[in-house]
Amino acid sequence: MINSIFSKTTIPLMKRVLDIASERQKVIASNIANSSTPGYKTRKVDFKKSLSLAQQSTGLAGLTEDERHLPLGSVTTKSAVVKVENTEPDVEKEMAESAENQLLYASAVKIISGKFQALKGSIRGRF
Repeated sequence: MINSIFSKTTIPLMKRVLDIASERQKVIASNIANSSTPGYKTRKVDFKKSLSLAQQSTGLAGLTEDERHLPLGSVTTKSAVVKVENTEPDVEKEMAESAENQLLYASAVKIISGKFQALKGSIRGRF
């Protein structure tokens, strides 16, 4: 019952956006940290491709061998597509991408928060 409530909303999509944005932030931080490392090549998370792959994946469901076993939930695998570019990191560009990524993350959090507030209002009988 509870899974059907959440699966019919944008919450699962926003969760994937948050996961990819988090992975993207790690890659950006790595680029900045290695900006003066000789031979280091910039890595980028392909956000659109990562989100597309995340939407296609259905997750992995746990199997039980005996009806008395507790059912297992689904587990979603990470699906951030990271590509290596043939350039050295530019700290200013990476900082700008970090700021953009933070705005994306904050927007997704705000959307999820609004969905939960609406659900909370529905439960309390306030629309």
